[in-house]
Amino acid sequence: MQSSTIIFASVVSLTVIGVAIALLAFWLFLNREKDTPQVLAKDVDALDATLHEASTEFDLPDFPDFLRRVAPHISSGFGDREISKLVAAAEQLPHEREARFEFQVVFEGAATSLQVRFFKDDVSSIGVYFFTSKALMELFDQEMKEFFAERGM
Repeated sequence: MQSSTIIFASVVSLTVIGVAIALLAFWLFLNREKDTPQVLAKDVDALDATLHEASTEFDLPDFPDFLRRVAPHISSGFGDREISKLVAAAEQLPHEREARFEFQVVFEGAATSLQVRFFKDDVSSIGVYFFTSKALMELFDQEMKEFFAERGM
């Protein structure tokens, strides 16, 4: 009787180990690295045709002022909540790090994507890159020129 209990316990232990190994193998199969899709030149060209860049470097205290300056020109999708999110992220971003945000906005009656990326290479300033429609990019460029001219920069 004892030997049958020992045999039964051994069979159960081996079965549990076998199931665990099978589950681990299945999990590894599901989580394997997927092939990176090939980027086609036409896709890059299409992206270049739709998104335009405006970029500059801001002292951290000036960044919220600039965002509040351009916000009234954007009909929807870029207000106090979005500005607060960007300002908080810029202030909390660690040195030598990058952050990316995307908003769906309406500018001059047209819906467009507004991608904002920053890179913090200095404790007191941040490099900011706006990617958006050509019309909105031109507004950002114009407002940047005026913003810095008003501050004598």
